[in-house]
Amino acid sequence: MLTISFALALSVGLAGAPPAPPGATFPLDTAGTSRDFDKPPAGTPADQALWQSAYDLDNALVVEQHTAAKLAYAARTNLERLQDPAARGSVTEARAQELAAALTAKWTADVELMTATWPVSKVRGCRYELLNLEGLMIIGAAAEKDDGQSGEARSDLKRCLGQAAAVQSELRKANEDLAAAIAEAERALGPPRAPPKAAAAAAAEAPPKR
Repeated sequence: MLTISFALALSVGLAGAPPAPPGATFPLDTAGTSRDFDKPPAGTPADQALWQSAYDLDNALVVEQHTAAKLAYAARTNLERLQDPAARGSVTEARAQELAAALTAKWTADVELMTATWPVSKVRGCRYELLNLEGLMIIGAAAEKDDGQSGEARSDLKRCLGQAAAVQSELRKANEDLAAAIAEAERALGPPRAPPKAAAAAAAEAPPKR
């Protein structure tokens, strides 16, 4: 919905705008004025490949961070079951302690990596360096008048990619190790018990009033 201020500004702008030229038709021809932002812009094959590498790595880094968050929830759930005699079923106390220790170690390693200071931004990755090269590709500087800016942009992006790739690889390995520890615990514990019907019905009731 338009805000009042925006609607007023729009109406004033339309009122003062010159009339459309005779013969104007819709839809307007916008060919060549937009592009697919999930693909590299026009440029040299080397620059396009570098752009794609940065785009893919930025996305992969985000995926690994989301994976770590989901694994943390599963790790906590299974650790609580291992520490609760009533929830671990037929798993012996010695085996439960063994599984809990392994799970805690892998979870701790994952959390420490997620909370550590990274050489690249956890939010942006190499996005700034990517946009810098992208801008030069779009205006044609990389192909027509290489005044040093395009070379510097490539170097900056390659340096960032090296740092981001190392972080992404380490985080992927930590996630895989944690996922394996979770899977081992779940194999021993089996599926969690369904809550009693009365508890399930109570959970389905309307939330309390504020």
